[in-house]
Amino acid sequence: MFEKYQEIWRCIVLGIVQGLTEFLPISSSFHLRLIPDLLGWPSIGLGLSAFLHLGTLLAVLIYFGKDLLEIAIETFKSLNSPKNFFSSLGFKIIIASLPAILIGFFAHDFFEKIDQNLTITTIFLILIGILLFVSDLKPSNIIDLEKNINWWQALLIGFGQATALISGVSRSGSTITVARLLGFSRTESARFSFLMGSPVILGAGLYEVLKALKSTKSLEVSWTAAVMGGICSAIVGYFAIKFLLKFLQTQSLFPFMLYRVIIGLFVLFGISKGFFK
Repeated sequence: MFEKYQEIWRCIVLGIVQGLTEFLPISSSFHLRLIPDLLGWPSIGLGLSAFLHLGTLLAVLIYFGKDLLEIAIETFKSLNSPKNFFSSLGFKIIIASLPAILIGFFAHDFFEKIDQNLTITTIFLILIGILLFVSDLKPSNIIDLEKNINWWQALLIGFGQATALISGVSRSGSTITVARLLGFSRTESARFSFLMGSPVILGAGLYEVLKALKSTKSLEVSWTAAVMGGICSAIVGYFAIKFLLKFLQTQSLFPFMLYRVIIGLFVLFGISKGFFK
């Protein structure tokens, strides 16, 4: 009985971690590897990973559901006119999603090998954090990202998103960095990051589900624990989105850079002392 409650508690904590770090620019994959190591827990398996990813997808759908529905309807209507379709926000979100989906599909094994090296992923955590801060120094010179972004800018942000296939980079961190370098405001950069991330988060979740179904192992935790983890991921993710969008209206990205550098140096020190492998 005690082990059952311990398992549920572990999944709740991991759900909270996933919900926070998926949307704050600090890398969810890095933290989901680090936290179990720190607490002496087993690594996250395929089944639980799928539930956590689908939880954050649910957070996006709840928070941006109305916006995503309107974008989908307008994009569908624009199919009758190629000019309107290629200028639609929906088309640009599709363009922005393609690099991560295609690169992730064809080179997933390569990125998994990189993720096994904690030193490399920690260095990426630090470097992207510094780049995030540097990009935030650039003044915003484009008003209303969703109306003024063009297809090649969306594609550039999409390639930024693809770099987050490496643990430690952070999907929101890399996309916000590219959007800020292109001259978009912090809030609009974050908002577009969340909108364009929905297809990728869905793809990641479905990929984990398919891998789990093909695995010869059963779900590594109980269904109750996995569902609790997914629910916590969704709830915390919703409030993380709300917090970040409000925070960036008045504050810079410096705190996230500082956090990434401090955590990164801590982990590198731990690796040098043999605490982490």
